Amino acid sequence: MPNSVSRSHIVRTFVSSLKACTKANDVEQGINIHAEIARLGLLNGNVFISSALVDMYAKCGFLLKAQEFFDTLKVLNVVTWNALIGGYVLHGHGSTALCTLDRMEGQGFAPNLITFTFSFKACACIRALEQGSELHSNMLERGLPLDHIVITALVDMYAKCGALVKAQEAFDACFTHDVATWNALIAGYVQNECCEEALLCFEKMQTGGISPNAITLACVLRACSLVKAVEKGKEIHAEVVQNGLLKADPFIGSAVVDMYAKCGALSKAKEVLKVLPERDVVVWNSLIVGYVLHDYNEEALFCFDQMQAEGVSPNMVTYACSVNACGNIGALEKGSEIHADASRKALLELDLSIGSALVDMYAKCGELSKAQGVFEKLLNRTVVTWNALITGYAQIGDVENVHLMFDKLVVDDKDPQPVTFVGILCACSHSGLVDIGLKCFILMISDFSIIPTPTHYNCMIDLLGRAGQLESAVYFLGRGPFHPTIEMWLSLLSACRKWGNIDLGRQIFEQAIFLDESEGAAYFCMYNIYADSGLLDDAKRIETMRVKKQAWNKHKDYGMFRMDESALH
Repeated sequence: MPNSVSRSHIVRTFVSSLKACTKANDVEQGINIHAEIARLGLLNGNVFISSALVDMYAKCGFLLKAQEFFDTLKVLNVVTWNALIGGYVLHGHGSTALCTLDRMEGQGFAPNLITFTFSFKACACIRALEQGSELHSNMLERGLPLDHIVITALVDMYAKCGALVKAQEAFDACFTHDVATWNALIAGYVQNECCEEALLCFEKMQTGGISPNAITLACVLRACSLVKAVEKGKEIHAEVVQNGLLKADPFIGSAVVDMYAKCGALSKAKEVLKVLPERDVVVWNSLIVGYVLHDYNEEALFCFDQMQAEGVSPNMVTYACSVNACGNIGALEKGSEIHADASRKALLELDLSIGSALVDMYAKCGELSKAQGVFEKLLNRTVVTWNALITGYAQIGDVENVHLMFDKLVVDDKDPQPVTFVGILCACSHSGLVDIGLKCFILMISDFSIIPTPTHYNCMIDLLGRAGQLESAVYFLGRGPFHPTIEMWLSLLSACRKWGNIDLGRQIFEQAIFLDESEGAAYFCMYNIYADSGLLDDAKRIETMRVKKQAWNKHKDYGMFRMDESALH
């Protein structure tokens, strides 16, 4: 048995070796050291080695092994408990970490600052605001001195739980702040989409002499993307380039591309992507998402092909976004190719967003049998997926399937959304089902507590107008809790043309151009109302009015109210 001096040296050596294994994530070597420690009989009562072993197993992700070893220990201290709690927090097991804290206190161990830091992180992980607030009060009652690490964890916890006022208060309670503390506050504001506050914090941070790091800049770029602050984003981009971060940090490169793409500066986003030394799937996704968001769907699909040509494999985000692009432009063949590729990789079973996008794509392309086929194979369905199918059936006027899908949606215990009823009302309008449409409108309000939007009212006006119930349509026009929109006036004006109601058409036309005198569709429709009735002089007068407003070039392709030139000859 080694003497006390050599034993102390051996313990320090083993502890240092275990720390090295922890840092290198080398659990295999750690297990060998554990075996050697046991062989030498050094485990009994030595909290330094015990704590180092718990820490090694926990941080390397062997949480069950850490817990099993911990439960065998006869002698514990706060360091050993912290090692176990910290391991659970590190690997996202916030609830288990907090249960371990309760067990620790139940056995009479007082938490220290490290314990509280881990505990705040656990609360942030599971959004346990109430428990986090109680822990904060407990810490203050114990009179523990606050440092940057615990303050950062506290600010982060409140911010992630959405309690931004408390996050700011905790931040302000600290006399000095480092970059990590500022990052916690800025990230919290961005996460809760309080982007102006995040940008203001960034300015205060710099004014206070704290230099931002990559995390700060990525958060601020995200704030710029959310509020479309492209000029501020350009300033951050310049700072990123100046600090050499654009090519050194792929995460920052993606954030810059994402900012420009979300702000609509797509050529700039593409420029940045081209100069990045590493273009991974994340940065390609940023550009593809931006193209689809701003309706540049062909460009999105070109990027989809180009990234694969460069050897970058698409992930679930890429597939879902590219399928959306196909649906937006009716690229059925390309969408089917992507569907086949995603199926080969068994991604439909892993990610609901791809399946939902495919249902929407096939529905928009009029391939309802394929949309239904994908829909039936989905293991989980959200109301968004149901809406895509309902809207698709509505677009082809298949009222029976619209109502069948709606009934199944309700049976599936999904709450319909406002857009669900837009699809149903559109289907009723195209099929002339006035009574069913009225019942659905009332059902939407009474049974599902959905407040009708202008779109819903426009659907009802269109439904009644198509059916020739012009007086009821006018009644609906004045019943909404908002001023009639130009779309409502145009729907009613179109109905007046269909049913040859010149007098009402003239009144509706006056209201429409009063609301928007440059709306070419109103002129075209009124022109055709007169022309259809043989009132050619009145038709020419409307045409003259239209020309004076110089609306022709802007609205000549408005197909729904296309002028019939032959009526004048």
